[in-house]
Amino acid sequence: SGTPSYVDVITPDTPASKSGIQPDDLILFIDREFIGSCEKFREVIAQFRPGDEVNVLLKRKKDILSIKLELD
Repeated sequence: SGTPSYVDVITPDTPASKSGIQPDDLILFIDREFIGSCEKFREVIAQFRPGDEVNVLLKRKKDILSIKLELD
């Protein structure tokens, strides 16, 4: 439950790959909800449905990026 929410692998032709999310990105927030662990990521993302658009704030190396992600 305390494992950071790092992106391990991006599958081609998924919303994550289309939005520009990359392996090793650290997901910090989803729609203003702090994501401090993989467990929290699963809990928050389960609240959304296909077609929903979420804002993802992530850390990539030294940069903080905001990405819009449409779920399928």
